[in-house]
Amino acid sequence: MRTSVTSTTIALIVLTASGVSAVGAPRAAAAGDAASRAAKITSALSAAPRSVSAHATVKDYPSSPKAQAPVLRAGGSAWTCFPDDPTTPGPDPICLDRQSLAWVDAWLAHKPPHLSSDGYSYMLRGSSDASDTDPFATKPPKGERWMTAPPHVMVFPAHPAALNRYSGDRGKGGPWVMFRGTPYAHLMFPVGSADTMR
Repeated sequence: MRTSVTSTTIALIVLTASGVSAVGAPRAAAAGDAASRAAKITSALSAAPRSVSAHATVKDYPSSPKAQAPVLRAGGSAWTCFPDDPTTPGPDPICLDRQSLAWVDAWLAHKPPHLSSDGYSYMLRGSSDASDTDPFATKPPKGERWMTAPPHVMVFPAHPAALNRYSGDRGKGGPWVMFRGTPYAHLMFPVGSADTMR
């Protein structure tokens, strides 16, 4: 799972927002921004079944670590979806419920999450992961490659120790625990492909 905002993500968002990457008159840049916005919304909604994503709020990654995530589309449910993270090699849009968002907020602040109940999220396009053990890794260790996860649902437990009975090895098949033994432990539960769940 990748939900961190790296310097590359920030640079890409700033350049896009300032129109640096756009060519031509301001009207062309605006059309490009609209197309980019539409593409990001489509990407974000592909992370979950339609029953979840249809009324979800869609947000983009913030322009800086302390900035608010811009709303691309307002929603009317407990779910929030983000598009593919451009700093990773594979597609990894995500939809999160309120408890999962609280987990992400704590993780970004490098503080232990304190959830009032379990949180759930969808990544039906899979994900590119830098590490299964280091919650704050932004790229794989030297000499290693990005790990690819299949389409999955994540469970963010209110009590991470409850996951100790599950393996931390994604290669065994079935669910595995990412960041096992840390306050950020969560269950990665492989599911059918995105197309079969939509």
